[in-house]
Order: sequence, then structure tokens, then C-alpha cells
Amino acid sequence: MITKVLPIEQRVFALAGRYVNAADADVSNLARALFRHHPHFFTFVHEDGVEPTNNVAERALRTAVQWRKIMFGTRSADGELAVALLLTVTRTCQQQQIHVLAYLTTAIACHRRRHTVASLLPRRLTS
Repeated sequence: MITKVLPIEQRVFALAGRYVNAADADVSNLARALFRHHPHFFTFVHEDGVEPTNNVAERALRTAVQWRKIMFGTRSADGELAVALLLTVTRTCQQQQIHVLAYLTTAIACHRRRHTVASLLPRRLTS
């Protein structure tokens, strides 16, 4: 699979670079987003253990998303974003066996002190 994906990765990166300064704002915005986030789209090629789909993440968040949409009823875009982020952090902590309340308490304290908050991203294996 890797040998099939590498040329696609190169073409996406080249195509995005070609249209970063396109006259059409929608084309330019898409190209910039693809160009900026391109390494993340192909993490599964370069990192062992990373699946090429987000099916596991989608299934893990499905209940939270349904709860957010049906039960909570936030009334603003900021409220929707806050709930989505809290639910994502909660589920990520659960998957990594991190105490959610302890993580959030520490994260808020760090934010208030302008310190770096501990990342919930998996640590990369170095070879």
C-alpha cells in the first residue's frame, strides 16, 4: 500500500502548491489548507500503527456527537465548539486511561499561567 500511496502524496502536495495563489478564493483556500495540513493526511504512511481511516475515532465519538446534537442544545457556535472539544478531550483521556478531571484541571491551570498544556496526541516512536 505504501508504494501506491507515496506517489499520490507527492501529487497532492504538488497540486496544492500549484494553486496556493490561485485567483479564485475558494481554490486558493483549499490549496492552502491541503498544503498546510498535507503531512497529517499521510501520517498512516510514515508512522507504524496508524490506520489509514478514522473509523475507530468516528465510532469512539459517535455517542458523544449524538448526545451533543440531541440532548445538550447549545445555542451558539462557540457553545457547539466548546462541547465538541470537551467531549473529544474526555474520550481521548478515556482511551489513554488518563483521569479526565485531573487532565482538565491541569490544562486550565496551565492555560491561566500561560504554560504549555500537555498534549493528548500519541507520542511518536523514535527509531
